[in-house]
Amino acid sequence: MKRDGMPVGIATIILIVKFIVFEIIIFAYCILCLAIRAGFYYSNYHEVFWFTIIGLLINGVVLAAAILAIVKNVTTKKIILAITRFLHRIRLVRHLEKAELTVTRTLDDLYSSSKYVKQYKGKLVIAGLITVLQYIGFFSIPYFLYCAFGHGVLFGPNPTLGAALDEALNIFVMTAFLFLAVCFFPTPGTTGASETGFGIFFSRFFPADWASAMFIWRVITYYSNIIIGFIIIFIDGFTHKGAPKEITENGQNSSIGESPPANIEEGGLSSETQP
Repeated sequence: MKRDGMPVGIATIILIVKFIVFEIIIFAYCILCLAIRAGFYYSNYHEVFWFTIIGLLINGVVLAAAILAIVKNVTTKKIILAITRFLHRIRLVRHLEKAELTVTRTLDDLYSSSKYVKQYKGKLVIAGLITVLQYIGFFSIPYFLYCAFGHGVLFGPNPTLGAALDEALNIFVMTAFLFLAVCFFPTPGTTGASETGFGIFFSRFFPADWASAMFIWRVITYYSNIIIGFIIIFIDGFTHKGAPKEITENGQNSSIGESPPANIEEGGLSSETQP
């Protein structure tokens, strides 16, 4: 974004807003899935149910912290800085000043994002709708793999539409639960956690070939993104010569045609609006 002439502060805010939209949509998806299938999974997939609850709690805490940082920036900053100092005293945080600076900048960026959201509410709604469609497709992939491997009622002696839809919903919900359970594991692309989770969550759906299904699923949902992303970056490196587009004095990018929200500068909020 910076190379294309976008100020660093605005680029940071866009990424933060994208993250918040993602968190809201995933949280809403899983609440809906629990409302529809909680009893079924508690009775038939006990371990899956509790993994999902843990993931939902972690997701809820992260989302609540992000919203609190926007609504009550000063209070949130005091609380998190106090926690950071405590972690430093028990030697879980080594470099206190660096950690405090990171916390302060992150919370200030979150607060700045609220100004961006207020000015571009329509774009926020569009981003939410795109995220909903994106994860409908993402959570449907294991079901199509399930059918491709010849499993399910569609390949049984008396397939019915109702049974097929119920089966598809069960796998869709299971995939949402898997995503929620592993999305905060601190590995690139949740590598390791996703593969292990697939074996735990889907071993009953793919009793003899879950490893093959898992491999194809990871290629489609993760490794293909790396390959395609590399190709796009490689091509982009040739089409862009490295010279950033001109930024006008008021921070407007002539190629974008929109100015940043009021009171947001290169590093986030201006000093007049900082809490």
